[in-house]
Amino acid sequence: MIKPLRKLIWRILLLLRAEALTRQPILRLLVWLHNWSYHLISLFASHDGTHPKHAIMRYHEFFLAHITPTDHVLDVGSGSGKVAYEIAAKAAQVQGIDLRSANVIRAQTTYQRDNLSFVEGDATTHSFSEPVDVIVLSNVLEHIDDRVGLLQKLSRIAPKILIRVPMLTRDWLTVYKKEAGFEYRLDDTHFIEYTTQAFAAEAAAAGLTIEHQEINFVELYAVWRAS
Repeated sequence: MIKPLRKLIWRILLLLRAEALTRQPILRLLVWLHNWSYHLISLFASHDGTHPKHAIMRYHEFFLAHITPTDHVLDVGSGSGKVAYEIAAKAAQVQGIDLRSANVIRAQTTYQRDNLSFVEGDATTHSFSEPVDVIVLSNVLEHIDDRVGLLQKLSRIAPKILIRVPMLTRDWLTVYKKEAGFEYRLDDTHFIEYTTQAFAAEAAAAGLTIEHQEINFVELYAVWRAS
């Protein structure tokens, strides 16, 4: 029953593809469904809606590997506070900053250590009173319009910045969507999704050098140093 039905649907789709008036609207619908499925998987994969990628990617390990027990760390865009909490198990002092008050309240309630604190603020305008050893930007930079300006500001308070950003070239379909004028971003609040060339160009524009870089699950991870 299922196999004949699939064949029938396939024949109908082939007929629709042959018609110029129906091809583009159907393509747009399929792209929208593909994008939406990313968020639906996150919704249904666990009871609290946490995307399964977080457990699979284990991206926190990258930040821990590049932090020492004497480091004072600033986690910019700390979100739920989980990354800052894990870093605080190793570092001397950690502060998270996030512009959403709900995130800060949740982090303060859920993640507590003696050497960990959270403040509400916008890193692009916040006045940081003290220097730190390391700044963490985990899936944050792509949400910033003036990224070079932020990086220049942060490099004045820390000699080392640890960065994780999404890649545009994560698969051919993403590049196709962008070139065809469809929504291609994982999140529609992203100003950019990176190629390695764009990533290096922003580092250079901000006066930073790439000390280390790696790709994991098609995300870019890097250690940037102030020149």
